[in-house]
Amino acid sequence: MSAPKVSSENGTNAAATVPKLEGNPAFRMLGLPRLRKRLPSRNWLIFFTITGSFTAAVLYDRRERKKSQQKWCNAVSQLSQELLPVNKLQRKVTIYLSAPPGDGLRTSRDHFHEYVKPILVAAALDWDVVEGRKEGDVRAKLAERIRKKRRKTEGSFSTEDEDAVEETRQRLGIHEENMGGGDLVLGRHTWKEYVRGLHEGWLGPLIPPLEPMPQAATDSQQILSVADSSTDNTQPSTPETPDDQSPQADPPEPKAEEPKPKPSPTPPYILPSAYPSATAAPSLPSTLPLTTTLPLPHLLGVFNTPIRISRFLNRRKLADDTGRALATFILASTTSPYIHDVDNDIWEQQALLEPEEQDWSKVARAPDKEGEEGKERPWREDMVIDERVGGRMQKPGETVQEPPEDGDGNSREWKGGVERPERVGWGTWLMRALDLETVEPKCKGWEDGLKGEE
Repeated sequence: MSAPKVSSENGTNAAATVPKLEGNPAFRMLGLPRLRKRLPSRNWLIFFTITGSFTAAVLYDRRERKKSQQKWCNAVSQLSQELLPVNKLQRKVTIYLSAPPGDGLRTSRDHFHEYVKPILVAAALDWDVVEGRKEGDVRAKLAERIRKKRRKTEGSFSTEDEDAVEETRQRLGIHEENMGGGDLVLGRHTWKEYVRGLHEGWLGPLIPPLEPMPQAATDSQQILSVADSSTDNTQPSTPETPDDQSPQADPPEPKAEEPKPKPSPTPPYILPSAYPSATAAPSLPSTLPLTTTLPLPHLLGVFNTPIRISRFLNRRKLADDTGRALATFILASTTSPYIHDVDNDIWEQQALLEPEEQDWSKVARAPDKEGEEGKERPWREDMVIDERVGGRMQKPGETVQEPPEDGDGNSREWKGGVERPERVGWGTWLMRALDLETVEPKCKGWEDGLKGEE
């Protein structure tokens, strides 16, 4: 056996030399690759920058939106702590919402649950929702509500079944608040139907108008009926054949089921052009319920994606505007009528939420289809206001001031309108939890309430 070759320089075995391993040996045993300390590539830097910036913008907007909502919830939460007498009903507001043009009702419902419902819950208010799935539903439902109220007041029809609950409440002495409930309207499209429904309910008749058939149609139908009768008389009679000699007849083909027509709103009892000549209802009150409009921006379309992204990242402003309008509506102690510019014949109601019409889908401005020339289109038509109804509509008198904030941007007022308690760090909290720091209570407990001052 030949001896191993020895290096002539240092006398070590050249084959036995092992290269020195770099990196953490624990990572090496786990099979993880050796991580080099270097910056990511240009493409990764671009990806991390874009995704990180968008994520930070979304999280910041969500944080500020929750903070804004909590601020207005704290502003109205003092109402939830007030004692309610046994003969007084809880304040109940009516919410009017409908599907935006070109979209479904789910969008309006989500908007209500996200921006409106938390503040109503914080104020301990009850509400009733009137929904509209298609154009004209809110108008028809509101007008029918007003007509039922008129039938009860004017005594035109019997309403024993409808008012059984109300009669029981009156007999027991239960009444509502002095301010009443009020109406909250979401979106410009719902507001236009709401105003038209008010006019139809208080200016229109209690029974639907009879629509006579056009004279041309009746004449043509008479001619066709006469022709059919003449052909029946002149048709020769065929002799009857016995049953056994009757020719084999093919069984009749089953008729295809016709699709059921979609439910449409009740036609209006009165048109806007007939408002000046209409007679107002005798039971029309001097002031109508308090009303407030809430914004409902809704933009569709692929080409509007940049605008939609910008609005998505700035929802905190929408939450603040909605909270301020709701707090003003809930805490309103006085009301005032809407302004009417007599010189130009322009009402304040006509300009509310008007910029939202620019975001509507083209469905709202599309021309009528065949056979729908006389169909009601309150979204596309201009808003018409009669002085007898528009002059009685009420709005909140004063806007609620924004609660003061501390240095950190948080509202000083806490639940119930009291001052927010001091914030305690984790160190102080740990000291107090371990009884290492004694804190004097600000108020006596119930066990010390009967003890005298020492």
